[in-house]
Amino acid sequence: MYRQGSLYFKEVILIDIYAAAKAYEALLEQQYEFLIVRNRTTPKISLTLCFEKADFHHLCGLHKLTDLTQMRTENRTMIYDKIIKGTYSNDYFCRSKKCNAILDRVQCVERLQDILDCKNTTFKFNDKVNSHSKIQADFIIKNEHLTPDLRYYYFISELKNSNGQYFGCSCFSRTKTEKDYTNGHTTYTILYKERVHISKGEKTVLYIAPSYDRERKEEESPDLSCIF
Repeated sequence: MYRQGSLYFKEVILIDIYAAAKAYEALLEQQYEFLIVRNRTTPKISLTLCFEKADFHHLCGLHKLTDLTQMRTENRTMIYDKIIKGTYSNDYFCRSKKCNAILDRVQCVERLQDILDCKNTTFKFNDKVNSHSKIQADFIIKNEHLTPDLRYYYFISELKNSNGQYFGCSCFSRTKTEKDYTNGHTTYTILYKERVHISKGEKTVLYIAPSYDRERKEEESPDLSCIF
């Protein structure tokens, strides 16, 4: 509530779940390939980021809307489909007394492709660093270049028996005046990053580290000195 003169007004929380769902829909046909490394003496790690309808529910924090029965009881893929169809409208989600608690998550999902396309830093997740948090993940992808005053955090976990495939398990943003959530987690360097359109087979290279680019070119160029 806030006061204007002698009258009180209820603060209106505007949350655009539909816009987030439409933005996420574009990612369902895509995946990201990351190649990361801790340092020169450690092996390179390949990460394939995949996107499924069911993951949208947790990424947006819809499980936190406990006063909306359907968010607790319905199949998560069905919930996503109903959002896309308009069965569950933005007005429906705004009825929840807890919708303000997920606003930054929803906005993060709405900008997720931009967050991943832009310059990132990766961190090996250490669950002992933020002991108060319930997040369980393998890596954190941080973006602090997309918006001047915000840091975006995207948490990923490896799918069981997937050999390097990861899904998003949480995301949120924090202002740059707040403590950086990645403090205490181990930094990894991104050597290579590309976005792949699955059905079309199109690849868009988003980043190549200069050192890795040189390494690749040296591997592709045969050493002809030995034949002379």
